[in-house]
Amino acid sequence: MWNIEKHTKGENRAYIDGRSGEWANLPIYATEILIPPLMYFVKWHILITTVYILNVLWGFVSLRFINLKISYILWQINKFRWIIFIFFGYYYISKSMYIEGIF
Repeated sequence: MWNIEKHTKGENRAYIDGRSGEWANLPIYATEILIPPLMYFVKWHILITTVYILNVLWGFVSLRFINLKISYILWQINKFRWIIFIFFGYYYISKSMYIEGIF
């Protein structure tokens, strides 16, 4: 976890700005790693609509509730998203699911 006492004000500001952008768009950021496997079970347009609705609803909550620890955990998990994207993209294209593979 980030320790503000070990960093300069500029580094702390950059860290908080980065996490605040992730926090403001948490439904989109959190589902980046979940969407590729879910597209096998749920149609892509339903997933996009669901994430959009969650993001709109999250807009009402995000400013009242801020948790840097959750944002940090998601930041760590999302480091693997490109591996997930490449793996599932290849899988979907090999199964002739071109929209899911490209999306």
